[in-house]
Amino acid sequence: MKYGIKFLKFGVVFAIGLIEIPIVFLLRKANVYLFFYPGAFGHQAGNIEHIAREARAKGGNPTLVSFMKSQYIPNKALYEHHKNSGLIIVNNRFLTKILLCGFTVQKAFNKKGVIVNAFANIGSMENVALNFDIYTKSKVYFTFSENENKKIDSVLLKMSLTDNEFYVFQDRNIGYHNKLYKNYTNNNHDDAGRVESIEDFERASIEMKKIGIRAVRFGSNSARIKFDSTIIDYPNSYRSELGDFADLALMERCKFFVGPNSGLYAFARSLNKPMLYCNVYPWPWMHIPMRTNSLSMPKKIWMVDEKRMMTLREMINMEKEFYYKKLMYDEGFYKSMRIEIINNSSEEIMQSVIEINSRIDGTWDGVDYKLDSILKDNIGRNSQSVLSTAFADLNKDIMGDLYKG
Repeated sequence: MKYGIKFLKFGVVFAIGLIEIPIVFLLRKANVYLFFYPGAFGHQAGNIEHIAREARAKGGNPTLVSFMKSQYIPNKALYEHHKNSGLIIVNNRFLTKILLCGFTVQKAFNKKGVIVNAFANIGSMENVALNFDIYTKSKVYFTFSENENKKIDSVLLKMSLTDNEFYVFQDRNIGYHNKLYKNYTNNNHDDAGRVESIEDFERASIEMKKIGIRAVRFGSNSARIKFDSTIIDYPNSYRSELGDFADLALMERCKFFVGPNSGLYAFARSLNKPMLYCNVYPWPWMHIPMRTNSLSMPKKIWMVDEKRMMTLREMINMEKEFYYKKLMYDEGFYKSMRIEIINNSSEEIMQSVIEINSRIDGTWDGVDYKLDSILKDNIGRNSQSVLSTAFADLNKDIMGDLYKG
């Protein structure tokens, strides 16, 4: 009886979905795009921005209609920004449930290899994060209005910051998505592929302050900085007072973003920000920055039995063999592989921050390690970005035959 009810429900969903898909497809042909409003702050911005740019690239003035699957809004300022920028957001539970039938059927067809492009979808990582035309040639779709820019000015004034004279960074500590790290109990969290330390960002802050560029710690749920620091601790000193609009303000006016693969990286990407993509793990599976004046720098992998660091070429080959999306959260994976994951050092981060600032200013005259050459047969083959030269100089053994020094 139980299985009969389930089968009947599936049949109803499938029947409704089959009716919906051709209608939604015709709407898309008429430049009306239907999709579902996602729930993550950073990825929400990145995915919606991608859909909007892709729609605009196909010509005309697209109408974007998003349906709320959840009442949870992680950043209300971003939600309002999307609405004020022309995104139509439908908050009707019944209509959303009906439309989800069509989306469910579309996903079922796509999994079987029958590609259905009715509802706009964020697609695979390669299609979204590494879409050459969208992330190197197109302008930001959801730009800030005159009124929003005045609010941004107010936020920066309260923080004593000036446009493009500060950068934002994320130190993704153990508090970030703490459920993912519940199995990690060692003090350094070296096994955890997605954990960083605030101390590693201090030296860069000191050096950049000397030339008038401030470092602003970004994000939320971070422990207070427990040492005398030049870093502006935004999550603990300003965020509760200024509200979540300050997230948008800081990312919009910063000179560049520094951080690992995360939702904040996707948020930076949505605003076309240059970035130092540090502590990338696994590399190169995780997103590769696409735009010029951006750098990528992977975490290092220590091979316990061989007592040496894995080379970049070995990382690339290893990435092809494992499904890191799940394995990177499994402590047993690292033990069974006899590997240890090592964060970028404070020296690597400091020198790379100086490097990206120099590249943006047009004063860089060092060696370029272009990612489209290093990853020509891999996921980053269309990237316009480069590997950090500072990382290369400090890790000649990891670079192997790729080193140009």
